[in-house]
Amino acid sequence: MPVPVPETIRDFSEAEVAGHLFSRLKELDVAYEDVANCMLNHLELAGPFKGKRVGLAYQSELPVC
Repeated sequence: MPVPVPETIRDFSEAEVAGHLFSRLKELDVAYEDVANCMLNHLELAGPFKGKRVGLAYQSELPVC
């Protein structure tokens, strides 16, 4: 997950999980320019991200429940 998820999420109902993720939605909104810069800065044929899926999210000051 691109946002922090509390360890206790296994005890949450589907509605509580959805509510938690919805409350953190703004952390998933990353500017296209930032994504492009990250991609270009790490564009290497044999780099550390080769064959990996990368997720980007802004760092948040919101506490994890």
